[in-house]
Amino acid sequence: VFIYGFGSPPLARYLGLAGNRPSGLLLVGAPRWALALGKALSEAGALVRVWTEDEGEAKAAQAAGLTAFGGPLDPESPTEQSAFDELAVIAVVSSDDTLNQVLSRELADSREPDQVYRLRSPFDAAPIVPTEATALFHDVGEVDELERRIDAGQQMFVLEKGAAVPEGAIAVASMGPTDMRARPSIALASKRGGRLQDPSTRVVALGPASAFEADGGAVSV
Repeated sequence: VFIYGFGSPPLARYLGLAGNRPSGLLLVGAPRWALALGKALSEAGALVRVWTEDEGEAKAAQAAGLTAFGGPLDPESPTEQSAFDELAVIAVVSSDDTLNQVLSRELADSREPDQVYRLRSPFDAAPIVPTEATALFHDVGEVDELERRIDAGQQMFVLEKGAAVPEGAIAVASMGPTDMRARPSIALASKRGGRLQDPSTRVVALGPASAFEADGGAVSV
């Protein structure tokens, strides 16, 4: 029911996918690194929502200041409609690899590759089902590295436009230019996406606070 509803044309309209480009982020699943990223993007001005069926993940999302919801996605429900507004970039990052593969395929069939991201399968194995969704990061080990850094107390920082990622930090996402009528566009780290940084974007990076304090071109979130 979840997958069918998520891929339906009415839901695409609520997500902002019908005739529009990415302007917000929907996280399907809520691992710690994704919540840290979502919190950074949200506090920097992006619209971020979290779908999860796990009670612990939902509480963690709410503690991070993010709106979490679960259950079948019904685009006709007024109570859920606000969760879909302007959310056109989707990151499928749940702990269920089968869900990630199947859902990312359903979503990517009718969207641009840079609108749907999926967590790589364990051991970076070939997917069970083919998909045009963009695989996150350069290899499966990068997720473990993000979690290790968070365990060590590192934080997500949003750099000023054009600022270089300081030594000891890693780029995780970027926010494109925006205006008074639209929220920032968002790109996540991947092999397909190439460089996240250019003079018009603000990079979200994970690293020790000392690296960003020395750099002076970042805002902690």
